[in-house]
Amino acid sequence: MKQNVLRMLKCIDKNQKRIKMMVQIITQVANQAIGKQKCGRKRMKLTYAIAGMIYYMHSSISWEELPSDFGNYKTIYGWYRRLTKLTIFKDSFEKAVKELIKSKKLSLKCILIDGSLATIMSGGRLARRNPRNHNKNTINRMIAVNGKGIPLALQIEPGTAHDSQFLKPLLSKINDMYGLPKKFSVHADKGFDSIENRMAISNYQGQASIPVRNHGNAPDVHCPRLKDKIRWKVERSIAWFNGFRRLHVVFARCMDSLLQLYYLAALMIVSRKFNLKTLKYLNWNIL
Repeated sequence: MKQNVLRMLKCIDKNQKRIKMMVQIITQVANQAIGKQKCGRKRMKLTYAIAGMIYYMHSSISWEELPSDFGNYKTIYGWYRRLTKLTIFKDSFEKAVKELIKSKKLSLKCILIDGSLATIMSGGRLARRNPRNHNKNTINRMIAVNGKGIPLALQIEPGTAHDSQFLKPLLSKINDMYGLPKKFSVHADKGFDSIENRMAISNYQGQASIPVRNHGNAPDVHCPRLKDKIRWKVERSIAWFNGFRRLHVVFARCMDSLLQLYYLAALMIVSRKFNLKTLKYLNWNIL
């Protein structure tokens, strides 16, 4: 990869070797899914296309404003559309987390869940006007992380949807992808407090560390009533996602493509938390 391209990606990760490795890994996974070119004009190197997508995601520019060092922006956008349809970023992220769990580098003993709002400028099927966001079109991003703030599962929902509806789907997704341990704890704010959510956590043999809301005549639930001391970790993870400016103020209309960008950002966050040796020896052959 050209040195000037690596220099521009320094905003993602100061360690140029690590960002180069992650771009090459995603390129390898993409090439496995797409296959060899059989006819037509020689296609551009996917390495530069993926590097351009990462730069676009972190910056506040449009596709037309991508630096020419990455290649023609129309070609990069075309590859972006194709790779998101093939769920390359989601597959790469899930494989990375699975391998880290398998090698005991990542634990699921503690799971933190929270939602955050993002402004969406171009509308879309999930855009809703939310008074909490100055009555702007908004989407709700649900994020589950482990005890160290490493992303585990993501979900995009309508901007006016209540958080309590999505604890069970996120737990189910984590269990299907990685398998929940027998004893684990789930930490969330009181917005997630409901009898159904507590029963769901109990069915997975977990413990709910969620502050109690007033349930009227509901039986007393034994759990801490004070603010959780480790809640800041999931809030920090949300701040990491907001560091990718195109994910904080959204211009995309297709929610499936946007979710794939979130998985790409999650993969970049995961890569920052582990050294080069650990990332190098993960089994990336997933297709």
